[in-house]
Amino acid sequence: TGVQTCALPIYLARGAVAGQAGGPQNPTMVYPVNYGYIESFNAPDEEKQDAYILGVGEPLAEFDGIVIAILERDDDVEDKLIVAPRKAEITDQEIEKQVAFQEKYFIHRVFR
Repeated sequence: TGVQTCALPIYLARGAVAGQAGGPQNPTMVYPVNYGYIESFNAPDEEKQDAYILGVGEPLAEFDGIVIAILERDDDVEDKLIVAPRKAEITDQEIEKQVAFQEKYFIHRVFR
């Protein structure tokens, strides 16, 4: 049904690991969720495609999950993929809550 599996390496150079300081815009910020990029394809900005990993509480170095949604930003070229463990049930409201720390600065919507 259009669900894509992907390996998602997380690197502190471009991403952030849940509970640890280090992020692309503010290296002292502690991200509440894992955030990184998908190595295998580029986003429209010609950088690797960014993604939030939800449904996993511990810090990760790498993750294999499914894309459950796309967060489209109206006022920025960088849309984000929402990735979760297989069989995870995460509502749009829960997605919004978990990514609000960063997405509160952008006009956006969640697509499934």
